[in-house]
Amino acid sequence: MDDEMVLNAAFLVNRGDVDAFVATVEALDSQYLNALHFRIVGPLPCYSFYTLEVTALFEEFIAEKRAVLGLDARSCEADVKKAYHAKAKVAHPDVHVPAGANNGADFTVLNEAYMTLHDYYSALRNSASSRHGHEGQDSSNVVFSVKILN
Repeated sequence: MDDEMVLNAAFLVNRGDVDAFVATVEALDSQYLNALHFRIVGPLPCYSFYTLEVTALFEEFIAEKRAVLGLDARSCEADVKKAYHAKAKVAHPDVHVPAGANNGADFTVLNEAYMTLHDYYSALRNSASSRHGHEGQDSSNVVFSVKILN
């Protein structure tokens, strides 16, 4: 790879569709002549790929998760951690739970809220550092969380 590579992508193609896929890539290469080159390199072993999970964290969804922890829009990452730990001490299934309780369902909801907000603040930090000094920044109210799963 060098600085002339625009995109490197991997595609999973059904064995029966390989010929059509190759023909499509060759057609793209012909269509763009010398402006862009399309090449197929592979197949590559499965361990040479990453699986990414991209999640759109909309403002309304984040507000719901903050409400679960009893927080408002002015809360920060430290507030999230403090609220989660306080509520988890009461809702954790290992704590004395009365008979007929919800068997940890409350804790699961708390944990999901905490993990979502943790991902949200991490994505905000990463987004702010990657956009530092760039003009024309996107001012939408959606933050994208990206995780490497393997």
